Amino acid sequence: MKLYEIPAHLPFLPTLAEGVLGWVGLDDPLALSRTTILLPTRRAALALREAFLRTAGNRTLLLPRMRALTGLSTQEADELSLPVLLDLPPAVDPARRQAVLTDLVMRLPSRFGGPNTPEQAWTLAAALAELMDETALEGCDDCLLASLVPDEFAAHWQVTHTFLRGVLDAWGRGSPSRG
Repeated sequence: MKLYEIPAHLPFLPTLAEGVLGWVGLDDPLALSRTTILLPTRRAALALREAFLRTAGNRTLLLPRMRALTGLSTQEADELSLPVLLDLPPAVDPARRQAVLTDLVMRLPSRFGGPNTPEQAWTLAAALAELMDETALEGCDDCLLASLVPDEFAAHWQVTHTFLRGVLDAWGRGSPSRG
């Protein structure tokens, strides 16, 4: 992964488009299409597409994959030329997800670090959802979770491992058959 910075006084999206085109070059027509750019919103991805077209002038481009990190629906994925995302099931409603994870967190006894109140469970469920999002975004294999907590680790690591394994199994992410 390569990271670059854009000075604050320059227009962000046009400068990004110019920089990526300069870095990738136009000699190989497929090079740009093998690039992935992560953006905060769908609007930013659409605006960057326009910036690439303006920057390229009359040259034909195969645009990079541009992924909006928040709230990406299958319709938006189609508009952004992200056919891989069209194969994914629709996202769970955020309120329902929070409620289900809160219920799972409340099942952990307080003697093993579980919450004492529903408010604590709600907060822990939000942190759990963030962890699940981060591992999914990074492409982590949930099946390797057991190798992260060897038997010689402290008991609280074993409890944490057992709890996470149970949550992932209940959520449907823990089975080896998951592609």
